[in-house]
Amino acid sequence: MENNKIEYEILRDILKISNSTLNLHERLNQVVEKIVNKMHVDAGAVYLMKKGGEALSLKAAVGLNPEMINGISLKVGEGITGWVAVEKTPLAVRDIFQDPRMKKFPGSGEEKYRSMISTPILFLGKCLGVINIWTIAEKEFTTDDLHLLSSIADGIGGSIRNAQLYLDATEQYEELVSLYDISKMLSSTLELQELIGMVTRKSTEFIGASGCMLHLLDGNDNLLKVKSMYGLYKNPEEISRTHLKLGEGTAGQVAAKAAPMMINKLSKDSENVLPMERIFSSLLCVPMTVKERVIGTLTLHDKKDAFGALVPFDKDDMNLLMALASQGALVLENAWNYERAERLFQENAQKANDFAILYEISNAMSTTMNLDQLLQIILKAVTFGGGLNFNRSILLLVNEKTNTLQGMLGVGPDSGEDAFRIWTEIGSKKMSFKEWIASVKASGHDRTSRFDHLAKGIRIPIEYGKGVLALTVLEKRGFNIRNAREDLRINPEILQKLEFESFATVPLISQDRVIGVIIVDNLYNKREITENDLRRLELFASQAGLAIENAKVYSDLEMAARSIRELQDRLIQSEKMAALGEMAASIAHEIRNPLVSIGGFARRLDSKLDASNPEKRYSRIIVKEVGRLEKVLQEVLAFSRSAEPMFSECNVITILEEALEVFEESFSESGIEVSRDFHDGIPTIHVDSNQIKQVFINLFSNAQHAMSKGGRLSVGCEYKEVEGEVMVYVSDTGGGISEDVITNIFNPFFTTKHTGTGLGLAITHRVVDAHGGDILVKNEPGVGVTFSISLPARQKQGAAIQEMDLSEARTSLKGKEIHHKGQEDFLDDKVKG
Repeated sequence: MENNKIEYEILRDILKISNSTLNLHERLNQVVEKIVNKMHVDAGAVYLMKKGGEALSLKAAVGLNPEMINGISLKVGEGITGWVAVEKTPLAVRDIFQDPRMKKFPGSGEEKYRSMISTPILFLGKCLGVINIWTIAEKEFTTDDLHLLSSIADGIGGSIRNAQLYLDATEQYEELVSLYDISKMLSSTLELQELIGMVTRKSTEFIGASGCMLHLLDGNDNLLKVKSMYGLYKNPEEISRTHLKLGEGTAGQVAAKAAPMMINKLSKDSENVLPMERIFSSLLCVPMTVKERVIGTLTLHDKKDAFGALVPFDKDDMNLLMALASQGALVLENAWNYERAERLFQENAQKANDFAILYEISNAMSTTMNLDQLLQIILKAVTFGGGLNFNRSILLLVNEKTNTLQGMLGVGPDSGEDAFRIWTEIGSKKMSFKEWIASVKASGHDRTSRFDHLAKGIRIPIEYGKGVLALTVLEKRGFNIRNAREDLRINPEILQKLEFESFATVPLISQDRVIGVIIVDNLYNKREITENDLRRLELFASQAGLAIENAKVYSDLEMAARSIRELQDRLIQSEKMAALGEMAASIAHEIRNPLVSIGGFARRLDSKLDASNPEKRYSRIIVKEVGRLEKVLQEVLAFSRSAEPMFSECNVITILEEALEVFEESFSESGIEVSRDFHDGIPTIHVDSNQIKQVFINLFSNAQHAMSKGGRLSVGCEYKEVEGEVMVYVSDTGGGISEDVITNIFNPFFTTKHTGTGLGLAITHRVVDAHGGDILVKNEPGVGVTFSISLPARQKQGAAIQEMDLSEARTSLKGKEIHHKGQEDFLDDKVKG
């Protein structure tokens, strides 16, 4: 009867406690206190089943160490308490230290008790937990004690279940709220790296793990690569460099199977895990999928409870992490798509800008067919800030005759100070590219800079082993040289001259043929030349190559048209001269006979008159003028007869000395100093010595007339072995020839003298032509004139002499040259006389 009363009171009190508004923890504590007091035992405790039903956790206790609440965790089946949970049967133990199922928890306080009852808390046949009571003294518990404790357990089972359902609902709500908040946070940015860091941090905090690692699957090599780590890692750099194949390690297996993996007891002997994963106690890894496509994995390690103790991951953790990974994957995919769209937009914008620049450059290049001006426009486009924006550029063209790359132009500053000055000047003017090109065309060539001079001195044989410039031509592709000083393909001489640190080259291609090379660098602002820069330069070079080829074709057509016009003019002139010659010869013959009679009689009269006779003065004038007229007739007849040369082997030095001897006395009287520069080893030449001597006499006569007040006559002779020519130079210091006169000096009957026929240089030019030679005139106004005559050291075929292409005669004015020349490559720097 007494036991029934105690049971009734306990159950009544338990019912009140169960229906109170206290939280579960407080209710359990009060239940344990009631049990201990009413059943007169020394200690009591309540263990509740964890989610998943795999372990029991101490939730309330009297007589045990209060710090162990929530700190003791028993696997189901472990210890006496675990056994009761499995068997769902109450158990009384008189001496727990003798029971083999006993599991000790040092520091819990349980070690001082000897006897106990353990009863399962059941609800609808499911074990929700276990109630334990202990006594210090050894005690034999009765069946009534077992029945009472079982009744109490049954009485609180429903209350615990309701509380757990409420807690589960509350926890799920909080988890959903947290997931929503995390989702909002993840959706607040599209910065990919920021999102990745946010996913790892929030996953760690949400599950209560010690750290998190996010791998993303690289679509190029199909490897998992670490993109973010949150938490403390011993070797973060080594971990981040570790790339996983599908199926390799925990993350690799999860990605390969697209299924989560949970390992709650890792050891050095754990299989299918990487060495770096064995340092953790537990791992939880889930796939990140978008539309059933794995894009990466999310891995948590070492979960801890509120007290910092390591606890295992459970299925709820896995489900939560799966939900978070799914949300994170969608957000990352959106961020990727955004970045790809942004990158595509930027690339398209860059391409549009590139095409706009190329369009402007193309328009600028199409405005001129002048090759020099075109090369200026091309290199200005390469270096202009609104163009391709390189610091320096060099343009080289292929000389097919010598199979070399030949520097044509260099554009760029000579020094850092020069660069700063130029860029400041351009920036202050705020010129558009179109305006800049217009200024280039208006100003013509820039002043010759040191860099331009160095660029024009470049000569590179187009052969393998001759450096990267030759390779650019031979392989028809560009090169981006990152470190010029260590690259063995770089010509050391070029490197030293142009001070390259890094540079790029691209070929100029026209009709699948390389016609030149462009070199660029950023010596002064040190900006790296990217592959995109090289791509833009190649696009530009393809246009520039076509423009250069068109300019060359236009130049050839223009030269051909000019040659035809010149040939036509020469033909007309020749016909005029032939008619004039015939008329002059006819007139000369008609005049000659009377003139001979007049001269003969005049000289006879003059010889008979005494010197004191006043008539003597008039007879002398008649004789002198008759002599002058006879000389004019001789020149006219000589020009009209156009005698064929009588070739023989002659020494040109001897001919020069004979011609100088004619003027020796008159030069001395005029104060003219003669300077000779005759080289050794000059071979004999096959010429008409009389006609060549007349050429030199005509040149010396003109020089004497120009230096009437004295001066220096320089006569030189040398042998050009490569060309097979003997060169003769005649220079005077007579002040040069005026611009309006120089183009006519070889025309017959043109003269600036008060006396003379104007046939001297015309005859000279015709004789040199007849000997297969060239005559060149270099005029320096205010200084003097230099005539250069080239004569073949070996006899030329008559046909070659007669077929000299008159259309290739070119005339240059004011400090330049008048000359006749053969077909040569237009790239040659010097004109062969």
